[in-house]
Amino acid sequence: MKTVDATNFNKRKSRVNTYRNRSMFRCPFVTLLVIFAGIPLLTLSVVFVVVYMITLPLGFMIGYY
Repeated sequence: MKTVDATNFNKRKSRVNTYRNRSMFRCPFVTLLVIFAGIPLLTLSVVFVVVYMITLPLGFMIGYY
């Protein structure tokens, strides 16, 4: 079983955080676009997939398809 080195994970997490912060300050319009358009679209697509996966088998069982 492979163990995870916590210091390596923290270094990688720190690098990702600094990259994200630099890019947010460099281009605030893209940041706002991702927050106010990208996250709701992602949420909507997840809801669509979940509802589709629930209703498709029910449609086959009822004989609708």
